[in-house]
Amino acid sequence: MDRAPATGPWWGDRRGSRLRPSWRGSWPCRTSPVGAKGRILTKSSDVTGSERQLGLPGSDQPPRIVGGSSYHVGVNDWLIPPRHSHAERLARRLQVSPVTGHLLGQLGFLDAGEARTFLEPRLSELHPPEGLPGIEEAAARLDRAAAEGEKILLFGDYDVDGITGASVLWTVLSEFGAAVEVHIPCRSEGYGINRPRLERAAAEGVKVVVSIDNGIAAHDEAAYLAEAGLDLIVVDHHTMSTHEDGSPKLPPAHALVHPRLPGSSYENPHLCGAGVAFKVAWALAARRGREGRPTKALRDVLLRCLSLVALGTVADVVPLVGENRVLVRFGLRALTVNPPPGLAELLRVARVEGEIDSVGVAFRLAPRLNAAGRMGQARRAFELLTATDPEEARRLADELDTENTARRELQRRVSEEAIAQVKEVYGPDSASISAAGIVVWSEDWPHGVIGIVASRLVEEFHRPVLIAEIQGEPGAPDYKAKGSGRSVEAVDLLASLEPHRPLFKRMGGHAMALGFTIDPGRLDDLRAAFAQGVADHLGLAEGATPAEIRAALAGYEVVTAGEVGLDEVSRELMAELEALSPFGAGNPEPVFVARDVFLAGEPRLMGQRGDHVSFRVRQGERVLRTVAWKRPELWHELRERAGPGPGGPRPFSLAFRPKLNRFRGEVKVELELTAIKFGPAGQTPPEAGAEASPAAESERVTV
Repeated sequence: MDRAPATGPWWGDRRGSRLRPSWRGSWPCRTSPVGAKGRILTKSSDVTGSERQLGLPGSDQPPRIVGGSSYHVGVNDWLIPPRHSHAERLARRLQVSPVTGHLLGQLGFLDAGEARTFLEPRLSELHPPEGLPGIEEAAARLDRAAAEGEKILLFGDYDVDGITGASVLWTVLSEFGAAVEVHIPCRSEGYGINRPRLERAAAEGVKVVVSIDNGIAAHDEAAYLAEAGLDLIVVDHHTMSTHEDGSPKLPPAHALVHPRLPGSSYENPHLCGAGVAFKVAWALAARRGREGRPTKALRDVLLRCLSLVALGTVADVVPLVGENRVLVRFGLRALTVNPPPGLAELLRVARVEGEIDSVGVAFRLAPRLNAAGRMGQARRAFELLTATDPEEARRLADELDTENTARRELQRRVSEEAIAQVKEVYGPDSASISAAGIVVWSEDWPHGVIGIVASRLVEEFHRPVLIAEIQGEPGAPDYKAKGSGRSVEAVDLLASLEPHRPLFKRMGGHAMALGFTIDPGRLDDLRAAFAQGVADHLGLAEGATPAEIRAALAGYEVVTAGEVGLDEVSRELMAELEALSPFGAGNPEPVFVARDVFLAGEPRLMGQRGDHVSFRVRQGERVLRTVAWKRPELWHELRERAGPGPGGPRPFSLAFRPKLNRFRGEVKVELELTAIKFGPAGQTPPEAGAEASPAAESERVTV
């Protein structure tokens, strides 16, 4: 159980802090490396028995594997866990459906009391800030600076996490009347605190610099500040660099506030930058309160800041488990009920209405905030989030929306060019590529979009990817290649590249994403080194075939929460599933499977360009509408492969997410298509001579 702060919670003694679910959502599936109870599953040795097959605790049966033509797992397979052995018991104790009991069991909740706590999070589950290393020193220094009128510089980052973290601390310090300035760097400045801006700060009389969502690896810049007599407070969550002996290499600073510092016992190592900034703000507010608790006015400020913390937490793709789940749940509620002017205008241009969920944040709000940094000045996103004038907020939101449209077009062009380069250098498709990792670059790919394009290449070719923009002219001091990396679950990017760190000028990040700077003349060396580093990380032998590489990398095309009947997909189930939200990293939205369904009526194209398909499916007496987004070709496939045949109606199987469709006052359950396989479900025997794989004991169902 999470411990309560000894001095009492900052939100007071109110009993109304429990959040009533808004009844919309789904289940977290196996693809996450973090279980709902916080367990990290990072490698095969972390799991045993049935867990090794499912990646989830609590099942005594092997999973079904749908698709493929042998007992080897392939990229077209669907993994379907069986019903959890405790599903019925949990359902009875919690008075929920067996489907929800199954999902709770898959999440590792075998005790009904713990499961109920998970379904009904409270603000009292937030960990007190004093558990974070360095936070008392940070709060005391900021409190003194505010009281004595010393100039404070908040140095954020150009992504949503860095911008929201800066917004949180600016909001609270402004309440104290502090002399505080915020710097949100442009992408052209690079990541992290930089020497030119710090020199300017020293000349302007700044006494305290706070790096937010950066700084833990800024050794040279920290040394300069110490020499110049400025106090540095690092508020960060990123991976620390290390000495040759593997010990952490930490920058000199007045205070280092980081949830994973050596010796830290803080219960949540997965806080994002905005989350760490919120804890500093909480500790600072507590110093200005009574008996270690903020005043009511400051409590209200902190509660309003939760919407900013939710934005940063979701956008930075940290695990939405434990404390992060509480922060996002209440933050989304604050964003829905009482958004500040800037966020209200952002919701307007993003066309997000009703209950705000993590999907709306990730795919509608965060891209528009990121567009400010990708296409121009990231500071405008900070100005929007902290705006108090409605007209100014409207203007800024319209600007960011326009830039987001331009960003999408630029991203489309760069994606097409990058895919063409991969095919030219490596091979036409994933099945023919003999490299375990992909590296591409160009002078014409703006750095602001290459991270998104890297994710697109990972999706297209099922491999980790490094992509870079060459900047400057050959021979010039600023001639360099700046890049981003994205990975698949099987590959830790940092671990794969660590043996080749001397290739880089700068390199840092985490297992699934990183940034780097390299001499353009070494990009060919990087291409070879990355392929070798990924292969070594996967334990592949020299000369591994494309098929062996794909088997080591790919996993499953669709990992599902399990099989359900369409009669189980009801309004009541949707109400139960909402209590499991918010969804994101560590708690992804569920995908269910319904087998042997039939087409009910004619499919139809929808949307202004006819690029979406709507069709109805029937299983027994239950009929549900299904929507396939951006799959116009499915209209022909359904008519040709699922329409009436010589022997009557032809069955098929769906992988889907259940949704609630609210339209003109009506609320209906419908299905959002993830994948489809035509034909009846059945058994597939192993191919002759096929070697056994870890999935050999699994039931393979062909659909």
